[in-house]
Parts: sequence; C-alpha cells; structure tokens
Amino acid sequence: MIQRSIKRLNLRALVVDDELTSATAEGRAARALVQELQERSIEVVEAVSAEDGISVIVSDSAIHAILLDWTLGADDGHTRARKLLEFVRSRNDKIPHERFNESFMMHASTSPLYTIIVSNDVTTAMMDGPGGVALTSESIAEAVAFRQTMARVHRQFDAKRDWFFQTWNADSVRQNGSGRPIAFDEASPDFLARDPDAWVLHPGDHWHGFGDLEDGYCMLDPIKVSVITPGVADTGGLDERGIPATLVTAYLHHRGVEVEKTTDFTLLFLFSIGVTKGKWGTLLNVLLDFKRDHDRNAPLEEVLPHLVHRHPEAYRGLGLRDLGDRMFAQLKDSCQTRWLAQAFSTLPTPEMTPNAAYQRLVRGDIEHVALDDLADRILATSVVPYPPGIPMLMPGESTGAASGPYLSYLRALASWDRRFPGFGHDTHGVENRDGVYHVQCLRRAAGRSQDAVRS
Repeated sequence: MIQRSIKRLNLRALVVDDELTSATAEGRAARALVQELQERSIEVVEAVSAEDGISVIVSDSAIHAILLDWTLGADDGHTRARKLLEFVRSRNDKIPHERFNESFMMHASTSPLYTIIVSNDVTTAMMDGPGGVALTSESIAEAVAFRQTMARVHRQFDAKRDWFFQTWNADSVRQNGSGRPIAFDEASPDFLARDPDAWVLHPGDHWHGFGDLEDGYCMLDPIKVSVITPGVADTGGLDERGIPATLVTAYLHHRGVEVEKTTDFTLLFLFSIGVTKGKWGTLLNVLLDFKRDHDRNAPLEEVLPHLVHRHPEAYRGLGLRDLGDRMFAQLKDSCQTRWLAQAFSTLPTPEMTPNAAYQRLVRGDIEHVALDDLADRILATSVVPYPPGIPMLMPGESTGAASGPYLSYLRALASWDRRFPGFGHDTHGVENRDGVYHVQCLRRAAGRSQDAVRS
C-alpha cells in the first residue's frame, strides 16, 4: 500500500517592474499580478529596477521564476531588461537539460497538448455530415485495396516458395454472414469497407496471435495498415531467417517513403485523407524493389549510401541481405522481442507515487545511473520504449533485479545500438552516453521518504 502525503512546494517568484508602487494603470496591473501569485501560495520578491533584480538574484538562490516588465518604464528600458536577462543566462546554476525536459514534456508533448485537443474538436465538426462520410469512405476503400493487393502478391510469391511482405489482418473472412470462409483478397471490397466483423479479432484465429480472447473485444482500424516483415513464426517465436523491419524502414526512407512507426517486424502506414492508389502503388513498388535488392544482396554503398558514409567501420563491404541477417541474429541472440513481451506483461513494484518521485526530481535529489548499476533502483522518470510508446516503468517504481525483464530488455536495446549505429532506439527516459545507457534515479543517500511503500 502506498502511503501518500501531499507536500506543497515553496515557490518564490521575482517580479521586476518600476511601477510596482505607482498608482498608474500599469502599477495597478503589476500589483494585481503580485496578489494573484500570493493567493496561489507563491512567495513574491519585488524589485523596481534591473539593478535591484540582479541584487536579488545574487543574494537569493531560491528564485524559481522571474516576471520582468520588458520596458521598465524608461527610454532605455529595453537595455536594462536585456542586461538582467543576460545576467541570468550567465549564471552557472542552470537546470540540467534532462531535468528540465521531463517537466517540459509533461506539459508540451502531444498527449496533453491543449491545442491538439481543440484541433480534434474542430476536425470532428468539419467531418460532420455527408462530406465527412465521403472522405473517410475513400480512405477506407484505398486501405482495403492496398491490403487485398498485398495479399495477392504475397500469395503469388508463396506459390513459388518465395517470401514477400504481408499485411496484418485476417487471412479469410465470412462474407455476409455465410458459414464458408473466403480468402481476404477475394472478398468484396464493399463488404470489407462496411462490415466491422471483417476486422474483429475473433477467438481462436491464428493470424492475430492473441489466442482465445473475448469475441468482439477489439478490432483493427482498416486505415492503420501494419506490414509484416518475415521473421516471426506462425506458432510464435522467431523463424530461422528473417528481416528486421528497421532495415526496411531505412530503405524506404532513402527512397522517399516515410513509415509512421516501426517495431521489430512490423511497419505501420496510415491511410489518411489524401492517400491515393498512386501513392500506395509507389509503396508497393518500393517493397518489391527491396525484395529484389535483398535477394541479390545489393551492396549497401548502392542502396543505403548515406549509412555507409556515416558509419564506414560498421557497414563498408556489406550487402543488404548481409546486414539483415546480422540484425536478425542479434534479435535472436539478445531475445529482445521476448524481453519486450515479458516487460509489458509484468507489473513493476511501486516504491512511491509518481508525484512524490517527481518532487524529488524538481529538487534535484536525483543521480544518473548507468545500466550496469541500475538494479533495484527507484526511477525519477518514466522509461518509455518507442514503439510501443507506452511506459514500461513509471517514476517511483523499482527497476527490479538485474536479470529481470525491464533491465534485460534495456540491455538488449543497448547492445543493438552499439552494434548497429544509425539504427538506434528512441527510449524516453534513457540517455545514451557514448553507447552506455543512463537513467535518472532517486539518490539513495536521501533515504526513503514518507511517500515510500510500507509493507
């Protein structure tokens, strides 16, 4: 059980305005600002000149915010204000980027950003009515057409015992409630675009890999198309041979095709409004080009020249298939995919609330800990592998044992990043310092606070 106690931070703000004591409209506005800050339990230090403000900063290191009148009411006010700001910038007690970024991202990332929420409401209103139905129907129809075309191409290669990419959806569907399943690519496009049952993950269907989940529990979004690369066995685990998706993403990027999200063996493409047959036809052609270049083991200097130019020691002399084989072997040896699954199916131990850990971060009661020393430490920040973009560990939670799933997964990522420069992972909360992962943890010397778990 988590023992929770609410601590109020003692915040101090410096207000610099030469009309603070004046009876002018500007003076009354400045006094109202001071009063509002005080009503919010923020201690206010007042200064009526830039020189007084500098004196306060020199003598008081506990100033958390500076509110500055840019003009300071004088002809040379801009110069005075700039002098104060330059003095603040010159001080050495700046907040480290890693600590500041944690607070900034809490308020400015895409999830809580107010402007995005508002734009969603506006877009919803714009899509209301027959116009919205027409636009979304077109996007769904194009996504269905691409999925069916990919299935036909895959079947042609499979008949020759050859490989190709495939989309993640049902292999067969029961059209119009009939008991006889038909191949996905042979179903009516209108049926696939209009009947939700074609996209439901039904229990027992082998294609989705979730076993006997509750029927009707979830369904695919037709316009979010996941393209699967070879490497994952139908029965689970990894095949004998495979092609990591990150290599395909690099190839597509070099050819001007952007991927929305890349996992170990999937590429996500969004068929949003404006995607036409011409655009997804280009994607299909580039995937066919990748197969051709992979099968002939095209030199990386030819197909990914920028990669060889930036990291010649790692990639000079290799072919596209050579690199794919090395990447796949690395995934198998490090068990990266298995550790990811275990990490997200295991609940970590909360040692304190995320808010309590964040307060320690704000006060600087943290330290950067290398991955090799990270066992059984309490995190000051969340650790979010991307993808899937879901927190693996939250602030205040324990990293667990060195052999546990969380640190084992991070070690697998770090090993990959060292071996394949240019294909590094983006993991929020992890700082890569010359190939060594570091994470912000609470200082052990501070001891456990009253917010800690008491069993």
